[in-house]
Amino acid sequence: PDAPEAYAKYSDLFECIQQMPNQFDSFKVLDGNIDEFVSVARKAGDDWFIASLTNRSAREVTINFEFLPQGKTYTATLYEDAEDSHFINNKEAYSIRKIEVDATSMITVKLASGGGHAIHLESK
Repeated sequence: PDAPEAYAKYSDLFECIQQMPNQFDSFKVLDGNIDEFVSVARKAGDDWFIASLTNRSAREVTINFEFLPQGKTYTATLYEDAEDSHFINNKEAYSIRKIEVDATSMITVKLASGGGHAIHLESK
């Protein structure tokens, strides 16, 4: 928790959280290893919210979108660790980008040491 002014500095980052509903329709574990990392997806209406986090080891995680309905395209907003992110030395470094994905898509995301990412999938 922090003062509201602190969150205002990162309004683009908190956009993902503001769009999350209070309840989800379904939940899927996409990948993970106990005490190493986890990737999960939650569905709300036609949208999906995907997130991964890692322990203190930086790693790459592949997100396979095969759980999406065939023939449907989504705009994916990725909230990611920056190249120089680190949970102690540079914990507020991030980047945001948009791509198009469907059930045939696979992407690899880099998780910084102690880091993570979030993806908001909006149905087109």
